[in-house]
Amino acid sequence: EVAVKTTRTGEPEIVRALVREARIMGALEHPSLVPVHALGLDAAGAPVLVMKRIEGVSWRALLDDPDHAAWAPLLVGHGDRMRAHVDILAQLCRALAFAHERGVVHRDLKPENVMIGRFGEVVLLD
Repeated sequence: EVAVKTTRTGEPEIVRALVREARIMGALEHPSLVPVHALGLDAAGAPVLVMKRIEGVSWRALLDDPDHAAWAPLLVGHGDRMRAHVDILAQLCRALAFAHERGVVHRDLKPENVMIGRFGEVVLLD
């Protein structure tokens, strides 16, 4: 299974933004960044970005719900939610440092764009 991102309209500015995102993300390979599998065109000639499908819950969901089921693996061994948040933040900071070192700045950093996987993996979206 993969995630597919395309444009709703053929507006040149939106098309350029999607192609730009694909090229930038395709050049970055880090465990906390979404891998790009392919960039192509659909039957109508619109760009299609194919990426790894990320499963998990947003950091926002965890911030909003201390009883969320996704907390369980994050609390193993210590039971401390603050420590889990710091661990998430540390993984996020490593991904951002990696991108910044390569001249890429994420301009929409927010808890909704951070996914936490079933095993505590942290992935930055968008």
